[in-house]
Amino acid sequence: AVNKIGDGVTDAVQGFTGKEQYEFGDLTKTAVNKIGAEVADVVHDFTGKEQYKFGDLTRTMLSKLRPSRSKGGQIKLDGRNNKREEEL
Repeated sequence: AVNKIGDGVTDAVQGFTGKEQYEFGDLTKTAVNKIGAEVADVVHDFTGKEQYKFGDLTRTMLSKLRPSRSKGGQIKLDGRNNKREEEL
């Protein structure tokens, strides 16, 4: 039974890390890389930028929150009118 458990753990570690031979730290390195890739995808989706530069998240957030004026002087937030069409 112990051998079966050991084989199961070995298979799980190999499946997670993609490596045949485990070396100390492989699980942590793989986890950090996978989390980093997911974070990079989220940042890309939020900012629309391929490469992150310091301050991109803050600038993007502020641009989405900052009121901007359209041609008719209407204030928009995040591309949506604050007023309903009937009020204009």
